[in-house]
Amino acid sequence: MLDIKIEKHLNQLWEGDSILLTISFNITDYHHASIENLPFDSEKEINFLKNLGDKYLHLPQLISMRKTFKAMPDMDPSRYRPASESLLRRFVSKGWFSIFPLVDINNYISLRTRIPFGIYSLDKIQTDTIIYRIGQSNESYCTLSGQIKSAEGKLVLCDRLGVIGSPVTDSNRANVDPLTQNILLIGYLPFYVTRNEVNSLKETIHSIIFKTLNVNAFLVSEILKNHTTD
Repeated sequence: MLDIKIEKHLNQLWEGDSILLTISFNITDYHHASIENLPFDSEKEINFLKNLGDKYLHLPQLISMRKTFKAMPDMDPSRYRPASESLLRRFVSKGWFSIFPLVDINNYISLRTRIPFGIYSLDKIQTDTIIYRIGQSNESYCTLSGQIKSAEGKLVLCDRLGVIGSPVTDSNRANVDPLTQNILLIGYLPFYVTRNEVNSLKETIHSIIFKTLNVNAFLVSEILKNHTTD
């Protein structure tokens, strides 16, 4: 089983208890996988944000994520937007867009929860342990769009070969495709998420995955502060 640990340096910087949510599952039949089965209305959700005007940028989850970024060594939110905020801005500007079911569902979870989520192929992760940490000096990675991004001073999720994910933008090393079967979904939480908020997130994710992917068995785990590397 894959183990996820928190780097000691990040652990010292973290405020609150919950750091990540992880969801792992296997899907072999994509015939019934469809965004049309969403338990919530994506267009209604986007229209709600549009009706707020610029006030949607002041939603509590977005503010909390910016505060979390600001506490990192080199993650000023005026320069590096949380992925969830970038996604909401795009939805408000251009409406819902579809890629393929797994990515659509990941994007919808971010839309619904206002929190960055990343979706990864477990078969492409090159280790039994992955670490959530602060990017090292001169460390970089190739994003899903093919750009080279600096990881230095930023929150990154890594296997033994380097960065696979980030609450800003993911690496292309562990990306899913339309036929990926072994899946890891990561929720990058902000500081001070309450117990009620964590439980609500779990319920929302359970409902979305069950309805859209017809997956009955999946594991939801909460990675807490002090689950650190040696």
